[in-house]
Amino acid sequence: MTKEKLATYRGNADLIAQLNKLIDSCSSPEDAQKYRAEREALISVQNSVEDAVSKLPQCERRLIRYHFIQGMPFAEICIEMAYSRSQVYNIYKRALVLLQEL
Repeated sequence: MTKEKLATYRGNADLIAQLNKLIDSCSSPEDAQKYRAEREALISVQNSVEDAVSKLPQCERRLIRYHFIQGMPFAEICIEMAYSRSQVYNIYKRALVLLQEL
């Protein structure tokens, strides 16, 4: 799992919602099928991100969810987790290494 793939998580959720609306309002079965295929590909990416993040130790998992899934900036994460900026950065680096090993 790469940092870039994690970074697409929130945007993909928005795209899935947009595709759902397009599918619901689509008059052409061919277009609806195309949108469904796109949506399924994005859902697959979302599921792979969630699966990888769920395998992290609790502290790393929490930080990754805050930052990539909820979009929380590091300053807020420091407050939420009651850690210094350097502690949060170290946890972040460790989480990225662990995710690349998955």
